[in-house]
Parts: sequence; structure tokens; C-alpha cells
Amino acid sequence: MLSPQVRMSLRPSHPARPARVIRVIASSLALLSFLAVGLVASHAHAQAAGLAVAVTNKDALARLDGNGGGITKRSDAASREGVNLQDCRDDQSINFPLTVTGFAPGDVAQIWASNGALDCTDPNNRPGVTSVHCFQVGTFSLVNTTQTTIKVKALLAATGITTLDSFGCPAVDISTITVYFMVFRGGVATAAAAKDTVPIKVDTQGPAGLTGIKALPGDQAITISWDSVGEAGAQDIIGAQALCDPTPAPSLATDAGTTQVCTEAGDADPDASETPEPNCTTVAREGGAAGGPIPSTGQIPSNGLACTTATFATSKAVGCGSVTGTTGNTIRIDTINGQPLQNGTVYAVAVAGTDSFGNVGSVSSATCQFPEATSDFWRDYRNAGGQSGGGCAVEGPAVPIGSFSLMLVGGAAVLSTLRRARAHKRARRNDR
Repeated sequence: MLSPQVRMSLRPSHPARPARVIRVIASSLALLSFLAVGLVASHAHAQAAGLAVAVTNKDALARLDGNGGGITKRSDAASREGVNLQDCRDDQSINFPLTVTGFAPGDVAQIWASNGALDCTDPNNRPGVTSVHCFQVGTFSLVNTTQTTIKVKALLAATGITTLDSFGCPAVDISTITVYFMVFRGGVATAAAAKDTVPIKVDTQGPAGLTGIKALPGDQAITISWDSVGEAGAQDIIGAQALCDPTPAPSLATDAGTTQVCTEAGDADPDASETPEPNCTTVAREGGAAGGPIPSTGQIPSNGLACTTATFATSKAVGCGSVTGTTGNTIRIDTINGQPLQNGTVYAVAVAGTDSFGNVGSVSSATCQFPEATSDFWRDYRNAGGQSGGGCAVEGPAVPIGSFSLMLVGGAAVLSTLRRARAHKRARRNDR
């Protein structure tokens, strides 16, 4: 007969033990699953940590013309890599070489741009293709070495200015557009997993118009002058550009019309859902002289006569001279399109300031003038047989003082006669 202790040891296990075993197994499986997820996450993190995008040669990006051909950039170091109005009007593009590493299937690459201080990697600043702060301007290929080309006009669109000129270009005062090259892990466009940025300086708005414009006649030349601008003051003026119409024809309009000058919108609420309108002001165009027939030579005074030509009204006048610096205030024009000016032919001329970005500013009102032969005292004196060198100094020590005095008196008499002839000629010209 078995003892009570032996019988107790032979009893079956407690009914609750199988449940505990199941719980232990379930816990073990959960732990294994957690470890597996952790390993996958760790692997994904390791992949993201190796993901990188970089723009190479940022300080010397190649520039392309409207047909995709290479161009020579401006020589001025301050504006060479920047964008000016002519770059936009010429439909230029900028080429960005890229290197990309650590990307995986399903990753997405995008290019965004903003001219504000906000970060385009923040999804709150780019809720759609275009938003208040950031504008999508393209994509790029996810390969180790690639390049992408962005139109200058697309970059300027990041200013948010919608008022454009006839070439599709906005008026932008000096600003910086930041271009973002971003890769999003798994195509989820939230925070960028990798990025690189390139700042591009832009300025498409030239200086204000010059004042005090005069067009003076010369022998086969016209000299245009303006009020001095000193050291340019608050304006960015580094020189001036003369513009000419070699065959003036009447403008169909009675004036130059108006245009809108816009600046970028001020800082807005980052959570705003719509694009704020830029600050725009309607102003009169330069060159708003009354239309009508082109004046004849008999109607034009010595300082020129304001006129409005079809060429200036359509902003198609050609460059015909320039000057650098801020101390000079005249440009002598003796050729237009490589052709010399002809005495007695009426031309229309104007002038505009130029800035450090190479922008031509507001063009002055056009002035009609014609070249004509002019007299020069010393040239006329020598042509009449005079032998002096043309100055106050007397060449050679053997000239008697009496002869020198007599020469001065004679020269003064000739000069007086020439001055009277010039005065009479100017009076007749102004009276015609």
C-alpha cells in the first residue's frame, strides 16, 4: 500500500500549468518578433544613414542658352553666378551636377526652391506643388552620378511674383533663391532623409531712370549727357548704357503707357493656405513723350527734341555706347549697329543706368537729334595756314616776344570771329 506522500507525487499536474506554458511561449514569440522588427528598423536606419545627395561644383555651375548650348558668363565676380534680367529674357538654364549615394527602391527625389528664410525640408512649408513659401521646380534621377537642368524662369517663379514682362520675366530686386535637392525615404514626402542646397543670387530690376537728358550734335556723332549720379548713393549704379533707334518712325501710341512694378510679398503666416499677392504699384513707363511725326532737322534745337518712336515704344532700341563708373555723364555715339552716323540724318537716342548685375535700368525718354559738321578753332586755324601747335606754350626758344604777342592777338581775333559765326549759326538753328 502506497504512502500518502507517494500518492501525492503521482497526482497529475495542476490544470493551470498548461496555460502558463502557453503564456510563456507567446511571450517568447512576441520577444522574437520585437527583436526582428528592431533588426529591420536598424537595417533601414543604417540605409538612411548612408543616404546622401550633394551638388558638386556649386561655385561654378554651367550656364546654358535657350538652345542648350554653353555660354560664357559675365566677367564680374560679384554677379557671374547670379541671374539678371537678360539671363531670363534669353531663356537661360543652370546645370546642376549631382552625386547620390545610399538610395533604395521606392525613394523619391524632388527639387524645391524658395526666396524666403524658411526651410523647404519642412513639410509644412510645401503642402502642395506650389505653396506660400516653397515651389517645386523639378526632380532628379536617383543614380550615383547625374545632372539636372533648371530654367532660370522656373527659379524666378519661386519669388511668387506673377506680374511678368513680355518675355515672361518678373521684376525682382536683389534677392537670394535657395534651391533644395531632397530625397524622401520610401517616397514619403515628409521630412527629407537627405538634402543639399544651393543659393542663387537674382536681380532683374535695374536702376531708376537718369535725369537731365540732353543730346548734343557733333560731326558724324551725337553726344548724350545726363545729370551726374556722384557715387551712386543708395542705388546700385556702376555705369550707363546708350540706346538708339537708327531709323525713327512714329509710335502708334500717344505715350509709353504704364507698367506694374512688383516686389515679393512680405513674410506671411507659415500655416497660410494660399499664396499672398505680391506688392505691386502701377507706374508710368519711361519714354512717355507725346506721339506724332518724327521732327525734321529744322525743328530740332541744339539740345535735342523729345520724341516717341515705334522702336522705343516696343523696347527694341539697340545699344550704341556705354560708360563705366559713376563720375562720367556723357556718351559719344558715332556708330549704330556698326554703321557710322551720317550728318543731317535724324536719330533717336536715350540712356539708362546699369547695375552690378548687368541690368539696364529704366530708359530715359527718347530724344531726337542729328549730327552736323562743327567748327574747331585750332583745326580751322591750322587749315587756314596757322603754324602754332594749338596751345598756350610756344615751341622753340627763338620765338621773339613781340611775334608771340602778335600771334596771340591774331589768334584772339580769329577766335572772336569764329565764336560770332557759331553764335549766329546756333541762333539760325534755333529759329528754324
